Amino acid sequence: SQSYYQYKILESKKIKSDLLFDYIRDEFFEAAKDISIKNKKNIICYNPIKSSVFMNRIIKANPDVEFIPLKNYNIDELIKILTESKIYMDFGFHPGVDHLPREAAILKNCVITNKEGSAFYHDAVPINENFKFEEKRKNIILIRKKIDKIFNDFETQLEYFDNYRKKLQDEKNIFKKQVIKIFN
Repeated sequence: SQSYYQYKILESKKIKSDLLFDYIRDEFFEAAKDISIKNKKNIICYNPIKSSVFMNRIIKANPDVEFIPLKNYNIDELIKILTESKIYMDFGFHPGVDHLPREAAILKNCVITNKEGSAFYHDAVPINENFKFEEKRKNIILIRKKIDKIFNDFETQLEYFDNYRKKLQDEKNIFKKQVIKIFN
């Protein structure tokens, strides 16, 4: 299982599995070394392929905010965009531990997400609960307040993701240990 969420689903069906996480490519960590948060722009990136109707409502409710759909980019283009943006927003279903939120966090984006699927579990998406929202209309206003807070005090808000980025740096080692445990 690539996530605790998947592990729990399989367990509920009486299927035994082992955890085998994946990790983010080295290019993202290399690019992160050169990021100056002073050069970050008030941009929100998102994945349009897996976005929910709720994500579309957020975009429509915030016409003054620049939202960039991450679609059809090669890795270098993706890194460039995420290096410039301040927020990665993910309101869709999370069947496992997704790459884009992790890649965005590595590239010094604040991540705003829902509480669906694996995002419900702190182990899968270990970000502060103040950045996770239920997909309810009343939360669109709270999400806008969070966007403004990030745009206006980015450095302070980014600190909430320090532990998450440290965890992401260790994923490759965890993966190697899990492979040895499973296949040894």
